Amino acid sequence: MRTRTTILIALTLALVTACATPPPPPPPEPPAPTGPVWPEEAFRAEQPDAGPQPSVTIPSVETFQLDNGISVYLVENHALPTVTMRLRMNVGGMYDPARKEGLNVIHMELLDQGPKGVSKVEYETRKADLGARINFAGGTHTSSLTISTLKRQLEPSLDLALEALLKPGLRKEDLARVKQRHLASLAQQLASPQNIGYRLYPALMYGGKHPYSKLATEKSLQAISLRDCKAYTRKITPAGAELFVVGDITAEELKAAWNPRVKGWRARGRQVKQIIPEAKPREGNIFFVDVPGAVQSQVMVGHPGPSRQDKDYVANMLMAQILGGSFSSRINMNLREKNGFAYGARAGFNYMRTTGYFSARSSVKADTTSKALREIAKEIKMMREAPPSSEELTREVRGHVLTMPAWFATSGGTLNTFSNLVFFGLPLNYFEGYQDKVMAVDAATVHAAAQDKLRESDFTVLIVGDAETVLPDLEKIAAEGLFGPSKAVVHLDPNGNPVKK
Repeated sequence: MRTRTTILIALTLALVTACATPPPPPPPEPPAPTGPVWPEEAFRAEQPDAGPQPSVTIPSVETFQLDNGISVYLVENHALPTVTMRLRMNVGGMYDPARKEGLNVIHMELLDQGPKGVSKVEYETRKADLGARINFAGGTHTSSLTISTLKRQLEPSLDLALEALLKPGLRKEDLARVKQRHLASLAQQLASPQNIGYRLYPALMYGGKHPYSKLATEKSLQAISLRDCKAYTRKITPAGAELFVVGDITAEELKAAWNPRVKGWRARGRQVKQIIPEAKPREGNIFFVDVPGAVQSQVMVGHPGPSRQDKDYVANMLMAQILGGSFSSRINMNLREKNGFAYGARAGFNYMRTTGYFSARSSVKADTTSKALREIAKEIKMMREAPPSSEELTREVRGHVLTMPAWFATSGGTLNTFSNLVFFGLPLNYFEGYQDKVMAVDAATVHAAAQDKLRESDFTVLIVGDAETVLPDLEKIAAEGLFGPSKAVVHLDPNGNPVKK
């Protein structure tokens, strides 16, 4: 009995002892995170120097005409078995009839739905089978057909593209689909301050009934009919047309491919020369479009400027780069890096065929809109008042020169470079010695360009944003005359129509 009692006591003591054992200590806390350790190599203290000036070989351009009068610009490049071609036709959106704005773009996209007797699905399948890219596009001055294909597929690709151009399907159901896509895109644009600004600003800059002031609206797009598109097709002629070709093809091969296929496509009447009036900005200095609740404002400040043909183009370009054309430019460093108003800001010259204009632009936080406007005005003023620093000029000169080889590195780049020269009426040898011209520009020349090409006053300013946040300070700026003599803010709707305050 005593033994059993002793055992029970021992077990009880053991159980109590086990229960009283303290829990294991908690795991140690992880060490506090340390910041990144940057290597202390000496080379990190200074920005690396730019590389040597690269040599650029400007491709030669052969010019001739097809039998039906199309002017051809050919750059032979036999490095790859591919051919890129762009047929640029002398009809564009600037000639869209009143209340049918958008007709050119709608019509050219309708051509891209396939030729007569070939559905859109079959058309895309045939392009895919050929491995070819075929694209129709409308523009302000011109319309284009671009073809990119392997050389061995050149003839069937050309057959398909010209069939779509000369024997278009122009189907009612395709038109409905194309219009619906453009209407949806327009609705999306009109919901964004940035898109409203970019869409509306040229119309304010050129003013009134200028061809560049035409805007496609929901009403004008809805009004476009299949009959309009069929009538527009008759305007697509080879009169004044230009064919740019880069790739693995000779002049004789090109003529053999094109001449038989377009021999029945002839110009009707004389070519109409495009006459572009000078810009006459809309009356007023500060324009405002209300987008209730917008957390950002689109800010645009500008005035009419030089054309692409201006004799001081290189100095103008470098000046604009220093002011707002690159990431390291003054306006971007001010609005983005110094003040944190915006993710980015830019400024520069916008060129049309024979005219141009200057604009500075950014999407800024709504509550910093007036501050951003004042900073942009300050940077433009400072650009006019003093020459750029040697560091700024060297950065932009070297950056521009070092990028030049890329302009001719691909077939598409070469085609775009030469087609732009022709568009602006510049000689095909324009870029011979161009690097030396850029390197020769000094700070005094850039300063002279700023004084000559940037205005002191009378700007066209567009602000798109939330009226409740933006308008009070905007009205103060207008009253001060910061951007011109007009003391009132002009209120517009997203299509540029006046709105009563």
